[in-house]
Parts: sequence; C-alpha cells; structure tokens
Amino acid sequence: MTFKLAKADLTHLDALMIAQSKIYQNSPWDKYAFKQELLNTHRRLYLALFDQRELIGYIGIKFTPAFREAHITNVGIIPDYQNQHLGQYLIHLVCDYAKQLRLDKVSLEVRVDNQKAQYIYQKNGF
Repeated sequence: MTFKLAKADLTHLDALMIAQSKIYQNSPWDKYAFKQELLNTHRRLYLALFDQRELIGYIGIKFTPAFREAHITNVGIIPDYQNQHLGQYLIHLVCDYAKQLRLDKVSLEVRVDNQKAQYIYQKNGF
C-alpha cells in the first residue's frame, strides 16, 4: 500500500469529520472545534493520512514554545486501517517534529476506557 501524508487544512474538514465518525462512536469533536484547530496554524499542526483519495487517519499537535512542550490534541485511524502501525507512525512524526523545534515534552490525553490507545501510547513512551 502507498499512503500519502498532507498538512490538513480547511479543505480536509469534511473528510476529517467522516473519519472521526468512523473511529469514534460518539465523536468527541464537532465541526466547529475541528475548524478552529485547522485555522490556528501558528500553534497547531494537523496531518492527514490518505490511501488513494480516502482520508484514513489524522493527528493534531499543539505547540507551546514558551513552556518548551507540545500536546497531541487528536489522533485517529479509521477501523479498516487499524493494527497496521499507522497511528504509531503519525505519533513518531509529530514527536520528531517537536524535537526539531527543541521542545522538551510531548503529552497527550486518553480516555480511561480506551485501553487499546493506552497500550499504544505506553509502547511509545507516554
């Protein structure tokens, strides 16, 4: 499989919402929240992962240079593409980017009942 990675912007908003609805039973973010994240390009970066034309995953990260840290705000891979290490790939990308920016810390939050995600995050040093 050949995947394409792109910086997400407002043209990807509808595809992000579709992907999020496939990933989560109760979508945690509404369209307005995603739009605000995509518009805040000074302190945020969103990456979209595609297989052909379908958006299959995404990750967002918020930068706080004054505190030398970054926070992963949102990450997801649609179910048909899970268990292929794509989420880990995205996490590694943004963590490497944070290192390039000389940020000391990358954090994230995870729901207590999302043990699959907790396992992946722990495996990646979170």
